Amino acid sequence: MELLYNVMDCSKNIFRQMLQLRQPVKVDVHRVVEENYTSPISLEELAYLSGRSLSSFKRDFQSIYGEPPAKWIREKRLSKAHQMLLSSQLSVADVAYSLGFDNPTHFSRIFKQQYGSSPSALRNR
Repeated sequence: MELLYNVMDCSKNIFRQMLQLRQPVKVDVHRVVEENYTSPISLEELAYLSGRSLSSFKRDFQSIYGEPPAKWIREKRLSKAHQMLLSSQLSVADVAYSLGFDNPTHFSRIFKQQYGSSPSALRNR
């Protein structure tokens, strides 16, 4: 403590730099989200990876993308799933798991809500 007091007394700039060592470095929200949207990662983990609190992450995300992160991630995953179902031979479950969905049944339900047909029906066309 005495050392810190002496550093603060001698050079306020060095003391400020020492205090900032504990603060997380902010990373570009766009880059963090684009690199991780296909993995089963929570919003809290995305916020941590971007060096922000959850509320700051949501606010910054909203200002960049114009919609909440959970909605954007779900739509991005579903769009990628649609593309994969048309262009690959992976099973519906494999597509769901590869895009971060924990439950293929839940994936099928929200896919049908988004596109009007189930993933299996799309694959059979």
